[in-house]
Amino acid sequence: MSTFIHFQPVSRALLIVSLFTLPPALLGCPKEPGPVVNVPAPVETSAPSVSVVAASTTAPLVLFTASDNILAPVLCHNGKELIASDSEECLGLAPEGASVFLSTGQVVKLGSTTEAPCQGSGVNNFSGRKATPNSDLGSYGIWPESAKSAIVRKVADLEPSEKELAALVKLLQKETERESDPPPKVMVTGGLTLDMDGDGQLDKVFAIYANIGLYGLVATFLGKSPDSPTTLSAMQYDFPKLVGYTDLDGKPGHEVWISAQFVEGIDGQTLASAISERLMALDNGKPAEVGSWGCRMF
Repeated sequence: MSTFIHFQPVSRALLIVSLFTLPPALLGCPKEPGPVVNVPAPVETSAPSVSVVAASTTAPLVLFTASDNILAPVLCHNGKELIASDSEECLGLAPEGASVFLSTGQVVKLGSTTEAPCQGSGVNNFSGRKATPNSDLGSYGIWPESAKSAIVRKVADLEPSEKELAALVKLLQKETERESDPPPKVMVTGGLTLDMDGDGQLDKVFAIYANIGLYGLVATFLGKSPDSPTTLSAMQYDFPKLVGYTDLDGKPGHEVWISAQFVEGIDGQTLASAISERLMALDNGKPAEVGSWGCRMF
């Protein structure tokens, strides 16, 4: 049975106080490690300039993540509009035998649909497509090959300034309705430069995580308003990392590529029980998820 994980944003109306609360602390990055889970690190690829070429939206395209030796859809465009990546329509959009370009630089042929255990857990499965030859699939695949120039997957190592970090923590407090609490201690889990809003200016995107409280935030500092970050994703039990960006949804601006772990506090330890990927864009200044994939390990 396939399993699709969709994590909902923190809602001010529905936010429930969990077993974990944000303690008084100074700003900074904690030394304690993040969630414990064996998730392969993203493969760093050669990165073109930020002005990647947009993929054509007059023809269908599918972006796959490579996991457990199969290709699972993350974003699907049928040539007219985006369609749900966890749908049968998406899974069957690219025909069997079609050429898929991999992050490794190889080209493989798309095979039949199948299921694989999430991170080899043997408890929960997810749906995807086989590939031939059955070699190293790298971190992602794209169909058709012509869309490969619209993907940049790289190590997200941009660090926020002290001012930017303070603004991110303040935004996290606002999103979690804890503005009256002392600032929480957070760790920065990634930073990238890209053009989120399509205005031609470079913007910054950062991801942070509060180890106590288990809150994850992804936000962008737009070039036209560099002092006020805009929320792209704010969720509890979310440990987000930035792995790159794409230009695949047919609209101005890039989509930031996020890989995440669903974290839970169990017996005094923080463990990851699910993994996911999502692509977030700005649509008229508002955050919009344009594609996602996920599976639960236990």
